[in-house]
This record gives sequence, C-alpha cells and structure tokens, in this order.
Amino acid sequence: MIYFWLLYFLISILIIFSFYKLISNKFLRLLVLSILSGLLLSVWLLEPGNTNLAPIISILFLESTILESNGLMRLLRPLIGLTLTIFLIFSISILVKKYLFRKK
Repeated sequence: MIYFWLLYFLISILIIFSFYKLISNKFLRLLVLSILSGLLLSVWLLEPGNTNLAPIISILFLESTILESNGLMRLLRPLIGLTLTIFLIFSISILVKKYLFRKK
C-alpha cells in the first residue's frame, strides 16, 4: 500500500510541476500551483468509520456518480480544509516569491 501512495504523490507532483512550467504568468502560475496541490494532494477517509484513506478528488467523483448522493455532506469538512489549504499554499508561495526571490 505504501508503494501506491508513493507512486500517487510522485505522479501528482510531476503533474503539478508540468502545469507549473507550462504557464508563463507568475501570478497565474502560483494560483495553478496552489489549486492543483490542494486538489491532488488532499486525502480523506474512503468510508465513514473506516481507516482507509483515498485521494479526495476520487471520492468526490465517486460520490457525485451515486444517485442518492448522501455522502456529499461528509465531504464538506475536507472540502473546507481543501479551500483553506489552497489559500495557505497560495499565500505562502506569494510571500516566498516576493521576499526570498526578489532582486536586489
């Protein structure tokens, strides 16, 4: 199982880095970096009461295809966490870019 997670995070980081290199606008580049990081690197419990984790984006796709869609409400907490993670990564990346890599 650990090999799956290592492979998943490696592929996610490669996807994020590829999109990062494709965009030339600095602000848009940081925004895409933070959104993709939040979406691809967030994990949540596969089922309530279970200890198995899965990427949150796959759970979201799974729950949106089920007709009853009772599980969408349980995704509210990690989605709020995802939004805060995106904002935090975006803010930190702007601060790092602005203060650590400025030209003197």
